[in-house]
Amino acid sequence: MYEKISQLMKKNGITAYKLASDIGVSSGNISDWKSGKYLPSRNALEKLCEYFNVPLSYFYIEQSTNYQPEIQNIFNQLTPDYQQELLERANLLLDEQNLKLGIAKKDII
Repeated sequence: MYEKISQLMKKNGITAYKLASDIGVSSGNISDWKSGKYLPSRNALEKLCEYFNVPLSYFYIEQSTNYQPEIQNIFNQLTPDYQQELLERANLLLDEQNLKLGIAKKDII
């Protein structure tokens, strides 16, 4: 998880010390996250989300191969009825995934 925090810090030109100060945690907390000794608390994650303007799911969902072109191609070959069915099934899968990860719909931007 720290890798994602580190990427956001680098992208935004933020040091660990500044991040700690800005979100109200100790620099020791940041060090613990970096070493893997501890993970950020839910409260700290919410502060990170607000600070970097990212959804909570950003920290839980692994970045994967970009399947968008392939998915779009398949979708375009379906009739409207099957397109609707696919969307309904995809939403069910998304709900199932978020339930397993403990992500509420309000946490997803």
